[in-house]
Amino acid sequence: MACSPTSSRESSPASTPEPTRGTKRTQIDLELTKSGRQKAQKSCPLVGVGKHLARTVDMFHNPIAILKFGLEYDEDSEATYSTDDQRKYASFTSILLMDLDVEEKIYHPDTTAAMVKAIGKEIYEGQKSARLEDTHKLKRAVIDWLGDDVQPHISRTRKEGRGFNHSATAVQLCPAELPYSEEICIQLREGKCEIDGEPVSGLDWPVFVFAGRYNPHRPLEGLFQGNFLLKGYKMIFIAPSAVDSDGNDSRATRAGNAALHNMTHVTPASIAYVATQVYFALSSQTIFKKDNVVTDSMRFYNGILDFFDNPKFAVCAKEILAWWDMQIFPQTTQRTTNGKPKGTLARMAARLVDMTIQSDEA
Repeated sequence: MACSPTSSRESSPASTPEPTRGTKRTQIDLELTKSGRQKAQKSCPLVGVGKHLARTVDMFHNPIAILKFGLEYDEDSEATYSTDDQRKYASFTSILLMDLDVEEKIYHPDTTAAMVKAIGKEIYEGQKSARLEDTHKLKRAVIDWLGDDVQPHISRTRKEGRGFNHSATAVQLCPAELPYSEEICIQLREGKCEIDGEPVSGLDWPVFVFAGRYNPHRPLEGLFQGNFLLKGYKMIFIAPSAVDSDGNDSRATRAGNAALHNMTHVTPASIAYVATQVYFALSSQTIFKKDNVVTDSMRFYNGILDFFDNPKFAVCAKEILAWWDMQIFPQTTQRTTNGKPKGTLARMAARLVDMTIQSDEA
């Protein structure tokens, strides 16, 4: 049920041709092409599902738990489930859509709990791999985005000098509602800072998620349109070479994550994912943990999802997603406006309406 790196044919001794007299064949030889290059390792499709799940749907829920919950979900009791449960079930349905074989396997009458767990484990490996890959990418990149004149110098490979230990990163991580100062920075570093009598947490969004200066009179202005956020999204979903380009132009020779999965729209979870990754990259924390008290990653991530799920902010959320689609998928966005046809299709539709009216009048 779970994937293996090689097929049974490739691993079977009987399928390996005998070496000719006078030659030596080693196991290493079998892993190289005729030109001496290492053969590309076969990747389990479920690992790819896990990577896409982490980046666009669910960064933290363990896929094993997601599959178990989905199989036990009672639609008749939907109203009794918590927000977290509903998101977990949404992740379950997303997994089934990403790989139709998963649905067939987990609902097969001969499938055991152990088999379902094995599938979930493969997806988890992909989820974990995506987080590690993107953490590594952004670790160096965010320092470049701060500019060349940052003093004192910040290492691109070490984390200790970041976070609230350096003014350049501290000003990005400071909650946008607070007026940044050295005193505030010290309080944040020591975990003693409060907003409205409550300790600062992952629910207090930092400066970098906003475009420009935070406006307390118009708090939704520029929300989730920050430059670091946009650069991070392009790096993860398009290519590093697309970071400073308009739209999704890049010089990459390999398809990026968005192209690999045929993405045409930005999802709220993908914005939350990138924001969480950028936050960690700017911080001084060396190990990514969802329950770290400094970065408070899980609460930060879920807080962003809460915004997009809140009916009170539905209009603003729709505008933010439309803005993101224009930045990341301009070709798709320009082809349609609010779902209305454009170009030849629009003229054909208009002509069809005219013909219908003329027919009715005749």
